[in-house]
Amino acid sequence: MNTSEQIIDVDNYLSSTTPRRLYVQVKRVVDKISILMKSSSLARSKQEIVFGRHSPFLVMRQIELSALARRALDTKALNYGDWLKHDANADLENAFEVIRSLVRKKFNLTGERRQEEVTFLQELSEVTECFITLLQKQNRIKRPPPHCSFCWRHPLDNEGRLYCFEHVSGRANARNRGDNAGHMAGRRFMSRVAKALGIEASELEIANPSRSTCNKVWAELKARQDAAITEWTRRTEVIQTVTDNLDRFGTKHWSYLATQIDKYRSCLPKVKDHLPSIAPLVHTESREDWVKRVLMLLDNKDAYDDIILNPDHLFGLLARYDMHLYATELVPHSPENKRNYSLHSKVCELREKEELTFEQIGHQLDRSRQRAHAIYAQRKHKNTKKRKTS
Repeated sequence: MNTSEQIIDVDNYLSSTTPRRLYVQVKRVVDKISILMKSSSLARSKQEIVFGRHSPFLVMRQIELSALARRALDTKALNYGDWLKHDANADLENAFEVIRSLVRKKFNLTGERRQEEVTFLQELSEVTECFITLLQKQNRIKRPPPHCSFCWRHPLDNEGRLYCFEHVSGRANARNRGDNAGHMAGRRFMSRVAKALGIEASELEIANPSRSTCNKVWAELKARQDAAITEWTRRTEVIQTVTDNLDRFGTKHWSYLATQIDKYRSCLPKVKDHLPSIAPLVHTESREDWVKRVLMLLDNKDAYDDIILNPDHLFGLLARYDMHLYATELVPHSPENKRNYSLHSKVCELREKEELTFEQIGHQLDRSRQRAHAIYAQRKHKNTKKRKTS
């Protein structure tokens, strides 16, 4: 039994007269969506992309529209996914109504070609009904969060995708294969933030915050972030620009989207002062190098694959990182902040006084090379800002 049969049987929706090519493409798309549903990676929204997860409309681009299909749909789109996005508002229910209205419009027209168009539209309505049923099943599947419960980083594919590499319990490293220190530090930090925000929960729940309590903390931090944002119009325009031009990221014009994402960074209250510019170095930096540099600054290398596929995943990471900065300000004397300050100082000392490479620094401090570089970059930016202020 293949993956698609476990979720939906295509043969129950497509008629025996469906062209073989269309049948094969629909079957392939259903298989792909089914795999994404089983791996909890399918987007839950009508948007093209949500936090880097795959949208069904992207997968549906694999269904090609022939010249006959484009005439029947009165569209210039070359595939079913793009037609859904641009002509049906990325809404399958609306698409079904659009097809039905086209059938009514063309049914009474004479000519063999018009009859072929009506036949195709009827077949496409069956395809659409198939996808509606499939995605209704998707909505009943519980989805994992796109971020670690304790911070902004990308969650690992274990423990229900609740924690990142820093906060997962039993974190493995070169020196200690059963290290729980990161998880305990993250839990204590969230507990202090919850107290500072006045989150309503029992003492036991505050002391050992569950996923639900963490969600309340992040919701309150987001409310504070929203109240501090002053450039809502510019922020919205940047998001819309990137969403409308996602295809450019896979071309030589990728730097256009990267520049827009840097504009988004400058709209966030805390991040714009905490992170240096992430605008691409157009003549010296490749797309892959730019993504790696940004993720080193965000200390989130596990998000690389998502961003290469879907660059607007960075919107979610930057916004969450901005909220985390609000959280650290609420508990300035927490051990985590003191530990980070000491670590920053040590990295700068090893880099500037002992002139070690980031790989050597990472090995000495039991951190990755990327982590050492990110810590140094953040610290250096802070020192530069202090000198300018003075």
